[in-house]
Amino acid sequence: MSEAIVHVTSGMIVPLGAYLAVLQVERAGHQLWVEGDQIVVRTNPGAHLDPALVTNLTRWKAHAIMLLCYEADDSHLRDAPAAQSPVRALV
Repeated sequence: MSEAIVHVTSGMIVPLGAYLAVLQVERAGHQLWVEGDQIVVRTNPGAHLDPALVTNLTRWKAHAIMLLCYEADDSHLRDAPAAQSPVRALV
């Protein structure tokens, strides 16, 4: 049986475990980014960084880096004409 996967809009595919590892750390209020081949964690002063989260993030490190470096192609949003609401007269 294969591991569950997540399809990212650009076509990138990552294991669900990697996606959840990044999500859980960020939901706990910590910030993640990549420097070189390392994941840097800025801990939230008001929250404890659970060692189990770090272990899980380490397990999925390569895929977590892919997710953290991902930049969505939002050109379709920038190129779309602004939606205009119909004008109604107030009486």
